[in-house]
Amino acid sequence: MSGTPTQEQLKEVRDILDRQDFVRKTALAFYGTASPEPGYREAVEIVKAERRSAKTEAEVDHSAVRVARAVDCNTGEIQSIDVREDTGSVENWISPKVLERLMFQRFGVDKSMKFVGLMGIEYTPEITIETTLTGRGNKSLYVKCFVAPPEFPVEGIVLGTNFIKTCGHPHTHFSLKEQGQSLIVVQRKIGESERLSIEQDRAETEKKAAESARQKQQQISEASNAAEGAGKDTAEGAGKDKAEKK
Repeated sequence: MSGTPTQEQLKEVRDILDRQDFVRKTALAFYGTASPEPGYREAVEIVKAERRSAKTEAEVDHSAVRVARAVDCNTGEIQSIDVREDTGSVENWISPKVLERLMFQRFGVDKSMKFVGLMGIEYTPEITIETTLTGRGNKSLYVKCFVAPPEFPVEGIVLGTNFIKTCGHPHTHFSLKEQGQSLIVVQRKIGESERLSIEQDRAETEKKAAESARQKQQQISEASNAAEGAGKDTAEGAGKDKAEKK
């Protein structure tokens, strides 16, 4: 017989494994193949799969450097780039050294955004980049990264918890970097029409970013002028009231 396991059955199976009860574990092995209770065999298989997954996850080196592929917007070439995860960071970061070699879509950053590094030093990024990272099975993942300060210790892209929550851990998408493999490797060149399209998109994006920054600065200036005008009117009104009282 078979059936959907109940929460009580799942809890019982987990408890048996956690207690390391030899007698009940022996019975559990038997029930795993011929359970007299509907749903019990399914509960055993679910818990076994949970334990296998947990063991595999524990064996993964999450700090290891992995390799993704991205398109250079300037040349249209597909490049290999180092990626690694950092659960201590919420956002994604890219080394400025990478941007010396590669061109990605760039956008301005709200100057009110501030981050604090490991040494307690406050940092305000000025640029974000957007690109698509391609991994195993040609699966592509969109990423937005802040450009890190010059002393950033990683020459590549660091993926934070926002990426992990949305896409999963990097090891599930990107292969390990081989010993001696360089950071940037040209793999192939896309066609001229694709390159022109990328350049047009980039130019349009930069134009929009510049216009957005101009409008924001104008709004700040107008708000400042309005505040100054209101202050002046208040001061003049107070002076006039004072003169009338005299």
